[in-house]
Amino acid sequence: MISCVKYLLLSLVILCYLRLTSVLCYNLNMGKYSGYTPAKKRANDKYLTTKVDNILIRVPKGKKAAIQDAANEKGISVNQFINDAIDQAMEQNSESNA
Repeated sequence: MISCVKYLLLSLVILCYLRLTSVLCYNLNMGKYSGYTPAKKRANDKYLTTKVDNILIRVPKGKKAAIQDAANEKGISVNQFINDAIDQAMEQNSESNA
């Protein structure tokens, strides 16, 4: 009987802790819980510096929307759409040089 009470109290403490941390994260984000923590930011920053390169491109006004629409039609991200276009152009270039 005592072990059941201990188990229930421990469960209650764990649930309270989880609820408290959830409330704190919610309040720290001005009422919007995003799940984005300092640890998540560090992990994202590490990934971005070690796994990918960034290229900034500029397009004429209105072309960004056209690119987004084309990517949405294919059901892929703009980033993937642009990467696919680059890969296709590079493949065609290497075939024409061969």
